[in-house]
Amino acid sequence: MVARSTGPKYSHIVSETSHSTTRVTESMIRAVGLSKEYMSGGRPLRVLDRVDLDVKAESFVAIAGPSGSGKTTLLGLLAASICRPKVR
Repeated sequence: MVARSTGPKYSHIVSETSHSTTRVTESMIRAVGLSKEYMSGGRPLRVLDRVDLDVKAESFVAIAGPSGSGKTTLLGLLAASICRPKVR
């Protein structure tokens, strides 16, 4: 599995290794079209640009990239969507 952002400067490569001998097709985490911008010096700075991510159950995932490429931002967005309290 590989997920990449489409921005020219920012790239995210995600590798996946399943420790199961049976291929698991159910997604544990799925994100489609994640984007995030911050203001920097009065101008928008896009750190994530339409990132798609699909992590299968029972997989190990590594997110790698240079400093400032959006790894922590990606994890923060994923955590916020997973840990969101349920509205009743």
